Amino acid sequence: MKFNVRRHYLLALAGTLWTLIGAFLSLRGVDWILEATSGSLPLLAGVGVFGGFGIYFFALSKIAQQNVLRISALPPLTPITSFLAPRGYVMIAGMILLGLLLRNSSLPRMYLSPFYIGMGLALFLGSIEFHRSFFRGIARERNANSSSSIQSESERS
Repeated sequence: MKFNVRRHYLLALAGTLWTLIGAFLSLRGVDWILEATSGSLPLLAGVGVFGGFGIYFFALSKIAQQNVLRISALPPLTPITSFLAPRGYVMIAGMILLGLLLRNSSLPRMYLSPFYIGMGLALFLGSIEFHRSFFRGIARERNANSSSSIQSESERS
């Protein structure tokens, strides 16, 4: 049995997941920085934030826009698993594996923190594209419903 939803809810689902995962990664990176006792902590945090904006502007903003366009082209009722393309599921599995490998490596977590902060910030920024498209779709739907109700009222008169 497939669980179908209206496609604009896929935008909300994707945006919410990107937001939550982005916040999780960023907070984990910040925790690791706060646990460390080094004079280079502001530098590590700065590298993470700067890297996050770079990852967003040069990669994830385009991926988010492509996903919004792909979701918008889906049928009005579509399986809930369609919020990601098959390639997206492979990418997530790869990122989880990379995260596990990095966390279990001999690298001090303090030095992993910029990667976590950067990727988390980039995902959080990318989620804005999904949320914006979701709310635009809701507004369009309301406008269409209100104009059709106005039109049917004028036809009755």
